[in-house]
Amino acid sequence: MHDVINNDTVIKNSTENTMRSKQWHLVWHNVIFFSLLHIGSVYGIYLLITKAKWQTIVFAYILYVMCAVGVTAGVHRLWSHRSYKAKLPLKIILLFFYTMAYQGSVFQWVRDHRVHHKYCDTDADPHNSTRGFFFSHIGWLLMKKHPDVKTKGHDIELSDIKADKLLRFQQKYYYLLVLLVCYLAPTFIPILWNEEKLTAFYIAAVLRLTISQHAIFFINSAAHMWGTKPYDKDIRPVETKFVSLLACGEGFHNYHHTFPWDYKAAELGGYTLNTSRLFIDIMAKIGWAYDLKTVSQELIEKRVKRTGDEIIRILIKVNFKHYIKNKFIKMHDVINNDTVNTGMKNSTKNTMRSRPWQPVWFNVITFLLMHIGSAYGIYLVITQAKWQTIVFAYVLYVMSTVGVTAGAHRLWSHRSYKARLPLKIILLFFFTMAFQGSVFQWVRDHRVHHKYCDTDADPHNSKRGFFFSHIGWLLMKKHPDVKAKGHDIELSDIKADKLLRFQQKYYYLYVLLLSYMAPTFIPLLWNEEKWTAFYIAVVLRLTISLHAVFSINSVAHMWGTKPYDKDIRPVETKSVSLVACGEGFHNYHHTFPWDYRTAELGGYAFNTSRLFIDIMAKIGWAYDLRTVSQELIQKRVKRTGDDSSHTTTDYSRFFRGDEDSRLACERETSATDASVVEGPGRGSQSEEPVTTLLTCQLLVVTRPQYKEKNNITMPPQGQTKGSWVLYETDASNEDVNAPPVVVPSSAEKRELKIVWRNVILMGSLHLGGIYGAYLFFFKAMWFTKLFAFVLYICSGLGITAGAHRLWAHKSYKARLPLRLMLTVFNTIAFQDSAIDWARDHRMHHKYSETDADPHNATRGFFFAHVGWLLVRKHPQIKAKGHTIDMSDLRSDPILRFQKKHYMILMPLACFILPSYIPTLWGESLWNSYFVCALFRYVWVLNVTWLVNSAAHLWGIKPYDKHINPVETKPVSLVVLGEGFHNYHHTFPWDYKTAELGGYSLNTTKMFIDFMAKIGWAYDLKTVSTDVIQKRVKRTGDGTHPVWGEEDQDVHIEDKITRNILSPEKTE
Repeated sequence: MHDVINNDTVIKNSTENTMRSKQWHLVWHNVIFFSLLHIGSVYGIYLLITKAKWQTIVFAYILYVMCAVGVTAGVHRLWSHRSYKAKLPLKIILLFFYTMAYQGSVFQWVRDHRVHHKYCDTDADPHNSTRGFFFSHIGWLLMKKHPDVKTKGHDIELSDIKADKLLRFQQKYYYLLVLLVCYLAPTFIPILWNEEKLTAFYIAAVLRLTISQHAIFFINSAAHMWGTKPYDKDIRPVETKFVSLLACGEGFHNYHHTFPWDYKAAELGGYTLNTSRLFIDIMAKIGWAYDLKTVSQELIEKRVKRTGDEIIRILIKVNFKHYIKNKFIKMHDVINNDTVNTGMKNSTKNTMRSRPWQPVWFNVITFLLMHIGSAYGIYLVITQAKWQTIVFAYVLYVMSTVGVTAGAHRLWSHRSYKARLPLKIILLFFFTMAFQGSVFQWVRDHRVHHKYCDTDADPHNSKRGFFFSHIGWLLMKKHPDVKAKGHDIELSDIKADKLLRFQQKYYYLYVLLLSYMAPTFIPLLWNEEKWTAFYIAVVLRLTISLHAVFSINSVAHMWGTKPYDKDIRPVETKSVSLVACGEGFHNYHHTFPWDYRTAELGGYAFNTSRLFIDIMAKIGWAYDLRTVSQELIQKRVKRTGDDSSHTTTDYSRFFRGDEDSRLACERETSATDASVVEGPGRGSQSEEPVTTLLTCQLLVVTRPQYKEKNNITMPPQGQTKGSWVLYETDASNEDVNAPPVVVPSSAEKRELKIVWRNVILMGSLHLGGIYGAYLFFFKAMWFTKLFAFVLYICSGLGITAGAHRLWAHKSYKARLPLRLMLTVFNTIAFQDSAIDWARDHRMHHKYSETDADPHNATRGFFFAHVGWLLVRKHPQIKAKGHTIDMSDLRSDPILRFQKKHYMILMPLACFILPSYIPTLWGESLWNSYFVCALFRYVWVLNVTWLVNSAAHLWGIKPYDKHINPVETKPVSLVVLGEGFHNYHHTFPWDYKTAELGGYSLNTTKMFIDFMAKIGWAYDLKTVSTDVIQKRVKRTGDGTHPVWGEEDQDVHIEDKITRNILSPEKTE
């Protein structure tokens, strides 16, 4: 250990003079190769901009990510550091990905990398960063190695690599494999979509290879030079997010050289900045990666205190200032907002409901034409628009939405921050593109909206219904109260702003220039047709951005949770935040309207406007950013919140750290200028505390996400000295005997007996389905697409309303016509006869998540999804299957007939008829077979399988926290209502299979209700609210929202104004 600690001294003293004076002995074949590669990549960029098809560009990007993952998750974290273990399929995938990257055999890469860690930044380091950026980036590949590199390379431990047959095979046939997977395949695959071979070669092979290599080279250069050193200030590697973004998570390099055995290679940074971690976590979920090693928070904190730079500890101790100043909305008004609104409610209670709609016909016609034009724009996007035009339209969409959210809303309406002139001009430019009126009009209406929210004085009062609050308020004359209160609202600050007066004066001229003419003519630069550009970059883009903002007024006032104030209508809804750049956290915003973030939780992915403002604050164009102290938030939550989803543990998703650092990040921050001191090998440090929230998020010490998500107890981890340790079990580790932190495999290992017939059939079926998807989007007639969708719904109902709710659970009864219809639908679905399906499903419920469960979810996602069909059944399934009572179904003549003649009925209903019917309207038999038969069938299979896999793994458990099934809305959406699975396994006899969720998320319930209306379905079984409430209190995990009108948290007005459908008839 003494030699390791003093290794730097030994080597530097021996080579101090030679390193500086060492001559560069060029390896000319490498120089020529890289020169030609870069010349070719320049030509590839030209082809990418001018003539490449969008499919080729997407294909090249996918190859780039695959290459990067092959290097980072494969040769780096798996084979170099042994930070996790992989099963054979994953090893083959990673070896395939890595070979595409063309960075030498695994043996060569691992040898050089272990030498790099062992003798980092000395002459024995292959890419020694003390020799400059160019040498460490690419120069080390253009010249002969230093003698120390060769000497130490011979001594490094590589027995594990040499013993791996797979890696020996790759080394033996390396150049043949590189030729196939790195050059030939990327060149010829794009021919499938009629790309030219040379274009494919220069983009998907040459340009992609150049970019992926430079992304990895940045780890050796930039990540050893420019950044912070929160974990060990005595080594050269640094933390740099830019490199992490490019290299799939390898830029957190100070952490990695401090704890090289951590599979995450980082403490902080979500999946966006650590794609390789996302990949490994997914592989762990399906059981292909296991024994994931990481580091305990206790060890990290100790190491930071002992060797980290002082910027972290300074940051934690910062006393942030809190600004409550708001010229327009005082704290007293906000807290008592409900009282103010109540007065308005009393004055308009009767007139609001009876008020007639007086259309503004000019607006009606304008919006009607705009939506017709946007429908045509969608057609052009799918059929003939250039990819540059689509990207251009998306950029305009983001710009115009940010103009509304960061400009008219947060800056001018709420004064939640201040902006310098350049930023004001940019935001005014962006906002004008959105075509939502002048800033004066927008701010006036929005301040009235906040002051008199959801009363008749509110321009888009949500109590008048979804359509009115979404778009209807623009199609009719304003309520008199809106005009009256609009005259009284404070607008002196807006009227005094010369820039805003200028925009109001020439508004329609600038809208014509910025929102219509510029987006129409700019695409001509890449030879787009004018009309195509107009309908996509103007009409369609404008329609989408308008609806994104409109959803704040409608959706964000209707459907969601109220963790901050349950007495107001605005709610929290992430979907709105995603499309409206962060404006969906609306319950928070109406509670604390002066906060520039408009949210307490939610990262940048759900709050693009906050990201924009934070960047502007970094460059000094935005300042005095106002926010809310954590103390005030907690008090308000306790006093008026509905306890629906707010919890302090949620902060760990965004501010992962100890209590002090978390509180520091959550307090009000003020942008204080800090002088930066640069030092050789030290990165940058601030003499003054760095107090912006953005910097806090970048630097604060965090807790590992894996620990929190999986509730794994993490014992103290061994520490390393300097950066000289190779991986955790290296003999140089001073704490080699410390117990490793390991994420165990979730399911017991079982021997799998593969049914190869099913594997081949499923593989062929999915290949055909993928081709069918291609024909669906690019070749098939629109009527064929509609027919395929109808078949999807029919076959889905055959499973959900038929085999599942009717026959497996007997949750309702059906008359003969409905039973016949559902039998036909079920046969179209081709998921075995209804009797066999119901038998397996009853087994699943009876012995859920045991070996007697056919698709036991504890064996991993892949097994529960499709793997159970590819292997022989566990003996327990066969044994228990005989005990399941199926007498009710075997006595049904219709089901007996279906089972007896299944192999005749199924091909006819699932494949033959769906293939020939589309020929009636001129569709080719080829297209109809692959679209309406294969693609539709594969889609239905996979969405149904999601109930067995995703709905047993990822979601909440409001009804019974002791079982695996969860509630997941995305599954409900695609499987016609089967995603409310925690409820269903708790109350399997309920025909709805859900307590909450409307028809949009439960198509099957809508179908059964309709059948009940016409008398074909009857005796619909359900569960009383009282039973549900008792069960939730006894076994729920606390995520259950309000029950309904009987819940104590339901507002009295909501109870009074409820509607009762189909009331009981009295004599």
